[in-house]
Amino acid sequence: MAGRHISFNAFKFLNQVREFAAARAWSLDDVKVLPALIDEFAFPTEWPFDNSDFQKADEQPDSVFYGHPRLVHHIDESARERLTRHYKTTIATDSDILDLCSSWVSHLPQSPWRCTSAVGLGMNHHELAANSQLTSYVVQDLNVDPILPFPSCSFDYVPCVVSVDYLMKPQAVMHELARVLRPGGKALFSQSNRCFPTKVSVLWQHTANVERGAIIAAFLHACCDDNGALFEDISASNLAADNTSFDPLYVVSAARNTAALV
Repeated sequence: MAGRHISFNAFKFLNQVREFAAARAWSLDDVKVLPALIDEFAFPTEWPFDNSDFQKADEQPDSVFYGHPRLVHHIDESARERLTRHYKTTIATDSDILDLCSSWVSHLPQSPWRCTSAVGLGMNHHELAANSQLTSYVVQDLNVDPILPFPSCSFDYVPCVVSVDYLMKPQAVMHELARVLRPGGKALFSQSNRCFPTKVSVLWQHTANVERGAIIAAFLHACCDDNGALFEDISASNLAADNTSFDPLYVVSAARNTAALV
């Protein structure tokens, strides 16, 4: 990402996050402080980023990079187990789920937990076809077309596993999530510290773990229309293990605001 820098607007936002953390002697690498930061920090209600913040080193179409199936895990076993346990206590049974940026695993709980439907939206047909937890799937590049091919109010939950950092049009995607979620439905963005470095945004490359969680929360706080904020109850859950040899993990979540319908 040599030669590319974040915008002034993004720098201003991140500097505020850094000053807030520094005043409390919080490390920007320690995801354990993220729940408190997201709860206490005054997030802007206007979009604090520029389009240039979502450029990436590898500008070739994502369909080329993701054209070959990768049947590999992107977080370690401990993190996967912690995420599934979180879903078991967070995602109600008999729900309709959109697994955003889906792949060959969705990390959903096993039986007797069940959902009514689990629709995957991802980049690779072979990976999606190998996912036994999906009831159906759609192949779509959100960086080309961020409009979700579903009616409004279709889903109760939209999990997105370690993939929000690859979105080049996050503002449009957040608005689409608000549209397809039912009132009170939840978006859940889980994130760790692994990535394909040439495919994530310049914004991601210039930030630490806690700043990245704050970026996700900023996406949600700034998702508004003429009726006001589209998401409410924006919070973070620290799922990091005490053993620091395991992958760090956190989830930033938000509920569809029932008072501001798209």
